[in-house]
Amino acid sequence: GTTHGVQSMSGAVFDVAVIGYGPAGATLANLLGQYGLSVLVLEREADIYPLPRAIHFDGEVMRVFETAGLRREVEAISRPGLKGTYFNNAAGETMLIRAGTSERGPHGCANNHYFHQPELEAVLRNGLRRYPCVQVRTRHEVTFIEDGSEHAILHVKDLQDGSAYAVQTRYVIGCDGARSLARKAIGTSMLDLGLHQDWLVFDVRLKTEVPGLADHSVQHCDPARPMTFV
Repeated sequence: GTTHGVQSMSGAVFDVAVIGYGPAGATLANLLGQYGLSVLVLEREADIYPLPRAIHFDGEVMRVFETAGLRREVEAISRPGLKGTYFNNAAGETMLIRAGTSERGPHGCANNHYFHQPELEAVLRNGLRRYPCVQVRTRHEVTFIEDGSEHAILHVKDLQDGSAYAVQTRYVIGCDGARSLARKAIGTSMLDLGLHQDWLVFDVRLKTEVPGLADHSVQHCDPARPMTFV
């Protein structure tokens, strides 16, 4: 577990507490840090999840990274998606091509970028070191959110030593994923469309060149066994 932030804020009332330190939480903390707000980021895991999950963002998202002052760093670990996506049927025949482009969109950025999520998260986390007003606590899990009369009160467990403490904050923002405690606290519902299927994700790091490997994304539109290749 780590804690960084030049200023000691124990016992203080934070402007914003961000639950979750994935791409959404880290991006938000960078944007809030620019305004000099006192921000506390709480994350139960010790480090960045090491495997790829999200793989693509568009030009509007690059504008968000640019607003956070991190465009150059994000461009260094991503690549524009120039080759597009092919939609093939079960026989392998191409039915549709969603073409890529090297042109910049109206937002001044390439329209598609591919990336390795652990590298992107590292860029976002390093960006927070610019802001002494932002404090990050990993291995700290929020167990309960209390809506106080003046402030929200977060009940937090330090997973390193098992101790518990409370934090006061003006605003709480949940960036804590699918099993979100914040979502439960505000009573939001989720519409289940009934797609309950197992998927196998197979990540490969190539040691040699592979002849014939597609340089574009492929959606295999086989009803019996749909697949995505990137």
